[in-house]
Amino acid sequence: MKKIEEPPASVFIKKIGDPLKYDEIVFCGFGEPTIRLKEMIEIAQYVKSCGGQTRLNTNGHGNYINKRNIVPEIAGCIDRVSISMNSEDRAEYVKIMRVKPELYDSMLEFAKQCLKHHIELEISIVTLSTTNTKRLKEFVNKKLKGATLKFRNLIDFGDQNLREKIIRTEKIVPVESSPKTKYITKN
Repeated sequence: MKKIEEPPASVFIKKIGDPLKYDEIVFCGFGEPTIRLKEMIEIAQYVKSCGGQTRLNTNGHGNYINKRNIVPEIAGCIDRVSISMNSEDRAEYVKIMRVKPELYDSMLEFAKQCLKHHIELEISIVTLSTTNTKRLKEFVNKKLKGATLKFRNLIDFGDQNLREKIIRTEKIVPVESSPKTKYITKN
């Protein structure tokens, strides 16, 4: 399959086969899974009909992208949602995510809708030098009560452009270890 092809849901369903072979089927990738909402729901419904578990890893912009509240549509077929929030501060979120300011509000509303519809919610934060973990914990406990908070270390996938961008903006220096590169913040 070429990168530019957009296969129908049936291709993924066939590849999954018996979803009980897996702990869960995760909708994620380089892009936002809710862009192909129809296909995602079709696949998730198949997985659920076979007794499988599903998770959506998202930036939380699904409502904005689809121009409607999509959470009621996914509530019956997505068990868990993990949103990459990366900052509770609107201005910092916009800077880190490189998005329009209204996407911060859309992401928060999406998260609240997930909780309202009883979808297990995890807020994921990639820790950078500017990350204030205490402030994030307080924010999630106050604004997204019921969500879990997960801090993740930055992982180097070998993307030189990303590596250079992070080093420039975060003053991070690579520290060699085997076999992957880890990053530490310069003091």
